[in-house]
Amino acid sequence: MGCGTSQEECVSPRPASLLEKRDSFGRVTVPAGKRRLDLNEQRLEKLPVCLATDKVLALNLSDNLLRELPSGMGSNNWVSLQELLLMNNHLTTVPGVLPKLPELTTLSLAGNRFESVESFKILKGCNKLTRLSIANCHMASIPAGILDNNILQELNLSRNAGFFTVCKSRSVWEC
Repeated sequence: MGCGTSQEECVSPRPASLLEKRDSFGRVTVPAGKRRLDLNEQRLEKLPVCLATDKVLALNLSDNLLRELPSGMGSNNWVSLQELLLMNNHLTTVPGVLPKLPELTTLSLAGNRFESVESFKILKGCNKLTRLSIANCHMASIPAGILDNNILQELNLSRNAGFFTVCKSRSVWEC
């Protein structure tokens, strides 16, 4: 089913004040001047497929019911995305689409229960990632190589089992 073929796929989960416009295909578009899209606490089980987001710099999907991100996030619709907040969802692996977001600099996966630290290897493909939070993810070990990333400036590993707070640096994201 494509965009515009199912009204259910394109229904905005937020009040009309944030997502009030649709393009000629019925896709929800971000109003002019909106560079941050806040879809937190919407009980989303999947990302609405009809978001036209090529101008969005920051996307907050925290406190939803997401288990994965759609592979379509790696398309041209997300080329400008710099900040992605996925705190407190139902993720069990690091989304494989992350390396396809070429401008991603800030990522929070805090509060998810990852089954294995092995899935963090995918982050090696995030060439501009400078801020990462994987706090409170119930991990017993630090993902291999995560501290070797020379681009990463801030790393929050607090509130994980098996080790004390480890921060590569301190700043806005306090551990």
